[in-house]
Amino acid sequence: MNFRTWSSIQYDEARALVVHDDGDVEIEHLVLEKGRKVKGGTAFEVGDSELDAMVRNHEADAAAGYLAPIFLGHPRERDQAPRVGRIESLKRTAAGLVARLRFLGDFAKRIARKEFTELSPTFTFKAKGERGEDLGAKVFDVGVLNVPFQKALGPLSIPAAAVGLGWVPAGEAHALSEVFEGDHEELIMAEGNVTMKLELSEEVRQAFDDVSEKLTTFSDRIAALEEAATKPAELVTDDAATLKLTEERDAAVRANDERDVADLLKKALDTGKLTPAQVEQFGTDDFKPLEWLEASQFGGVAGLRQHVMTAPPVVDLGDRNSSGSGDGKGSDYTALARGIASAIPGSNLEEIEKSLNAEMAE
Repeated sequence: MNFRTWSSIQYDEARALVVHDDGDVEIEHLVLEKGRKVKGGTAFEVGDSELDAMVRNHEADAAAGYLAPIFLGHPRERDQAPRVGRIESLKRTAAGLVARLRFLGDFAKRIARKEFTELSPTFTFKAKGERGEDLGAKVFDVGVLNVPFQKALGPLSIPAAAVGLGWVPAGEAHALSEVFEGDHEELIMAEGNVTMKLELSEEVRQAFDDVSEKLTTFSDRIAALEEAATKPAELVTDDAATLKLTEERDAAVRANDERDVADLLKKALDTGKLTPAQVEQFGTDDFKPLEWLEASQFGGVAGLRQHVMTAPPVVDLGDRNSSGSGDGKGSDYTALARGIASAIPGSNLEEIEKSLNAEMAE
């Protein structure tokens, strides 16, 4: 076998395979069988004279700078359909018409992956030239498809390694080993390397697919949680996981607000910014900080915090250290009386204090 080394251009005389610098791939393939055929109720004969005319007309077009296209299938609008390659040359053989086909690099990879495996030519026996002259048989284009009219042309095939896919389908390892020139020992070594490459590649590709699937699922879940966490309550969906997340978020926010209100109320009482009467249930089991706050003049946590930071004391904290009735309790009654008086407009501080002292004395 005469085989050039794998470089920018490779050529295998047995398979007539050429790989170009731009990634295009050339192969030779039978595109039209010789003999009698019937299609759509019409019988026709493909003989040597028809094949010779097809070759002659193709060469005339090529000399004028035009090469017939290769299409994906048989498009209706042939003048507008994108081509996936071109017919470089035609030749007559004992089997029929053989074409040298040059596929664009990206499409050659699809053939290598076995996405398309058959060929089907578009031709006529009564072609006309630009001046109306009779040209005889002519091939207009070749379509790549999977269900052809001619079933005996043989499968279309391009070695995966030739288009840089990096892995070799089962059954191609031996063919690829022929790329390497040298004695028998070197060929065996090359085939072994290809086989190992195939096995490793399958494992790596399977692992990659598994990881990719898990990452996709994880990313989708994270995105859904983030979206739910930032949505207004009225826009939250019925998704069970999203509802649970929303409930947990709302419960955490409420618990945090309750702690803030309790801390602020304690500080307000300690600093004389609020009277005990204003928060008479503070510290009891029945006290509900957020409900109290909603009913108060503060309206919210921010309002209460502003009051604690800026409002003047309404309770004289100095009285807590002064002597009152001599039993150590007078200072507490005085502070409490002042707190009650400040909370009840028009009340009399002395009367409130006397009333407290009398009740406590009893």
